Amino acid sequence: MNPDQIHPTASKGSQFWLQHCIINYREHLDHVISEACGVSLPLDWKSPLPPRFTEFRDTAFLKALELEEFDDELSKFWPK
Repeated sequence: MNPDQIHPTASKGSQFWLQHCIINYREHLDHVISEACGVSLPLDWKSPLPPRFTEFRDTAFLKALELEEFDDELSKFWPK
């Protein structure tokens, strides 16, 4: 991926900054998240990834994590 050819799809706010960091500072972002959350590297990002920066929600989120069996529990916890 050539960061010069990919640009954030958001124009402002936290969505823009997350996309910007994914493109330009992913290794540093991974390190900071790893340190803060106590998880091992490398992080396996599912979303938001260039070039479209899709952000999965609800069932699509669970499917991306291969956790579809929790769909009923998610819908009870987080109604549409």
